Amino acid sequence: MKQLSLQKWLCPALAMLAMTASVCLTSQSASGLENDNIDEAIRAIQKVDSKGNGHEAAIKAMATLNQCKIDQVPRLLAAMDNANPLGQNWLRAAINSAVNRGGELPADQIRKYFNERNGSHLGRLLAFELLTKDNESLSKVLTPKLIDDPSLPLRRKGIKWLISKSEESDHIQALGMLGLAIEKARDADQVQQLQGLLSKKGIQIDLTKQLGYAAEWQLVGPFDNKDQKGFSVAYGPEKNLDAIDTKAEYADAMDKENPANWTEHLTSDAMGVVDLNKAVGKVKGAIVYGYTEFESGEDRDAEIRIGCINANKVWVNGELVISNEVYHVGMMPDQFKGKVKLKKGANKILFKVCQNEQTQPWAQRWQFQLRVCDSTGKAIAPADAEAESNE
Repeated sequence: MKQLSLQKWLCPALAMLAMTASVCLTSQSASGLENDNIDEAIRAIQKVDSKGNGHEAAIKAMATLNQCKIDQVPRLLAAMDNANPLGQNWLRAAINSAVNRGGELPADQIRKYFNERNGSHLGRLLAFELLTKDNESLSKVLTPKLIDDPSLPLRRKGIKWLISKSEESDHIQALGMLGLAIEKARDADQVQQLQGLLSKKGIQIDLTKQLGYAAEWQLVGPFDNKDQKGFSVAYGPEKNLDAIDTKAEYADAMDKENPANWTEHLTSDAMGVVDLNKAVGKVKGAIVYGYTEFESGEDRDAEIRIGCINANKVWVNGELVISNEVYHVGMMPDQFKGKVKLKKGANKILFKVCQNEQTQPWAQRWQFQLRVCDSTGKAIAPADAEAESNE
């Protein structure tokens, strides 16, 4: 397995430091805290980054924030909006410390933060959990409203509730609830669950289209990735990203006697997985490029989301939007994301998939999946599909 960077190890280590700092309280009285001290401590937490920069100042800041009383919880929640995921973990530790100190929860302020819907996903999830922990009646009021929440962890709770309600309803009502749920669901596992539930009721859902996976590809390769040196090499398909020619041949392929040609590939996997071991062959230390086009009905913001167990790069209209030099660290839907601006018409997507030379059984997979969606994870239908649905 390719050695992970120090950054990969620092993130969990720093999160552990945050939790450690949360229980190492100083003896200073909580009532002696000044607002300026809290603001300074919050800024220190918001500056800590995933590479470890600022973590010493953050540890000192936690000594201050861990003295906050429960009435400071709304302030700490709001601070999460301007913190990165690591900083949010530190702030969550401070909130837990404040709650554990006891006292009356400032529910009205927390409810106001939760209701605004523009706070951080983790902050609003934590606010919901604080509000509903010992308040089942409030949970019953708030949970149904979560089915279209911008916070995906909260939306997941709403979809789960809707599924449970469908199980208590008659056939017609259940169909309506499940139809609404699959429209609102964003997590792939919930969409798969809903597909199965609808199938049992006689309604078939095309999971590939529902999630927006690209199924039609042009593939070319293999190119050389011996000693993992090919990730940074611009082979033929990369040399003219603005005008990719799928009729071209590439003499710089791994087999020097036979130029590489593009071939058509249609995956039958419901989740859009392209298995290169089947499509190209079980080749080690190799690279394959995949090319597809996405027809957009308008200029718009979007996200490219991929799952890939191999090192990968993705370009959209010639711009590099995803790049990960990692091998065999797992694969899942939406594993890596890149923000893009789609143009009206055809958008050119090039995917570079690098296989290494490891021989262990668990290091043999060579595959990828890609989908186009909005910032919430809702699939964006290509223009031709939209036109068909309107006919």
